Amino acid sequence: MKAKWKTQAIVLVLAIFILGLFSNFTAWAYIPPPSSVNAGMENTSAISISIDWNYVSGYSTYEIWRATGVGNNNYNLIHTAENVAYGQAKYIDSDVEPGTEYCYKVKTCASKSGPCSDFSIDFDCADTPDLPPPTTYTISGKVALANGTGEQDITVTYEGQQVYTDASGNYKIENALALDGYIRPAKTGYTFRNEHEIICPF
Repeated sequence: MKAKWKTQAIVLVLAIFILGLFSNFTAWAYIPPPSSVNAGMENTSAISISIDWNYVSGYSTYEIWRATGVGNNNYNLIHTAENVAYGQAKYIDSDVEPGTEYCYKVKTCASKSGPCSDFSIDFDCADTPDLPPPTTYTISGKVALANGTGEQDITVTYEGQQVYTDASGNYKIENALALDGYIRPAKTGYTFRNEHEIICPF
């Protein structure tokens, strides 16, 4: 009788072990990483990088990892893409700085909470362009008295910039960043017409 119960106990333990083995099978199963990753500048007005990778059949969740510079192995997770269908394995990285090289790797995941594969077999990098210098403008004019005579040493302010009129009442403001501000002439004891004359864009 004891031998019979002992046999049944051994069978029960083995059954529990096998059930546990199958319940954790997905966690132990090999998840194939993407074999290729491509990164390049996105064709938009804003600076952004487009990353695409080869779709792994049977998996719809992917982690996109990024590092700054080719020699930097410190990759950080920047996005988890879910519900990715075949032909849609793509992500646009807009959180980038001008004049910087970014490198990308991708992981295949069973779900957002994992488990995930190793890094993609391949990686790719893209350089963001340097921003062009801002467009600047030169604004010039003349401050004159009621009789038309130019007045010297009038303070002329435009969007935080200040200049003074010359002996003929002329002024020139260089490197202005916009053409939609206000010209404000000022001098103690003087009253000016068009004190808030607006300059409109051309």
